Amino acid sequence: MSALAKFDQLESALAQASAVEHLDLSGQPIEALPPEMGKMTRLKILDITGTRVADLGPIWGIEGLAVLRCKGAPLPKAQLEAFQELRPDCQVQSDAPKKAQPSGPSLALVGRNMLSILLLTAATYLAMRWITPTTHSADGFLLGFALGLYGLALLASGIVLLAKALAGRRA
Repeated sequence: MSALAKFDQLESALAQASAVEHLDLSGQPIEALPPEMGKMTRLKILDITGTRVADLGPIWGIEGLAVLRCKGAPLPKAQLEAFQELRPDCQVQSDAPKKAQPSGPSLALVGRNMLSILLLTAATYLAMRWITPTTHSADGFLLGFALGLYGLALLASGIVLLAKALAGRRA
């Protein structure tokens, strides 16, 4: 048995499961993958393009699978996404819409906002250091306290913006 098996060799491939690296079932009238496929431990490439296979259950346990071609197969989008999360090293080639990327503020926008926030925070700190001690009144203390809270709120919002931008970039 060679490392490549076609549909007409499926029974033989299943019998010698540990020898098959590439299984091509494309365009065949199959509706389900045989449960024995889970024993194909050396399988690297599986092509089910144009089949009627609607469940990837039998291949979930194949750890070395590198490529899954499934264009035209009626696989549910949720199942494909779950399979990709379980096997991130497997390249899934399907015609299902890609998972939407999370949107968020760009790093350039966050950078500009962070600079403004840092400048306002510095101004608030200076105001607290010089206005409050010189006035010695309740009004001066309240003004310094209010400016301090405002600066902290600006700093917190900057940190949140930065976290959102970094999370959007990682995804």
